[in-house]
Amino acid sequence: MRRCGIWTDGAKYRVTDTLRTARMRVTSSSPGMAAEIEQLPLNGRAPARATDLATVGHINDLAYGNPDARLERTLAPLPPGRLRAYVAELQGRPASVALALHHSVIEANVTEIETEIPAEGISRRGDLVVLDYQRLFRQRVPLPADMAARIRMSDPWDYAQLSETVEAWAFRLVQDERSFLDRRTAARRWFEEEYLPVVAMLHDAGLVGDGTDAEAYLRVACDRYRLIRTHEWSDEIVARLRPRPRRGRRA
Repeated sequence: MRRCGIWTDGAKYRVTDTLRTARMRVTSSSPGMAAEIEQLPLNGRAPARATDLATVGHINDLAYGNPDARLERTLAPLPPGRLRAYVAELQGRPASVALALHHSVIEANVTEIETEIPAEGISRRGDLVVLDYQRLFRQRVPLPADMAARIRMSDPWDYAQLSETVEAWAFRLVQDERSFLDRRTAARRWFEEEYLPVVAMLHDAGLVGDGTDAEAYLRVACDRYRLIRTHEWSDEIVARLRPRPRRGRRA
């Protein structure tokens, strides 16, 4: 499925909030949807035939709930040949309609492109690589926007490593609590119960350094398991992870 639409009462705030949480776009206008006819998996059960534009407008008015027949009034007066209309019937009645432009090339002036990750600051190809890994991280660790904005990495691959770290943490949590957690709940609990407390400990211990909080968390979390073989955090463990000055060689 490339695109779908969900119709709901705008006053149902719990429904619209759920749709927004699922990263769906909530709008009061009906977005148009199109596809290449040759790419549609037609099974031949309801063969389409040519029809008039008034029928197309009428069926769409019924689907969109337009009491004023605005689409029928708009399409019906168009000159013949401007659009090609088709209808598929079910039990002898129009059930679905489509308009075809039959254009092999569509010239369009693009005025806006919406991206899942803000596109500001892109100046080279490497910036796109970082944003791509960041996008994948947000899919695997779907944090709320304000929390996700606090996760910043310089190395794109660190987003992938952090994804693995969060998923492993969530899996251990599911085992400990013996209850299922969806990705959004697990991501939020990781951020609140693991990430924020650990980052605070790292700041207190002076282990953040010149990088971001997320980079410090990932670096120390990997060092912790590599050196101490534990997934627990404590002041003692953080102290053991603090770099120690090297002893000089004897002359």
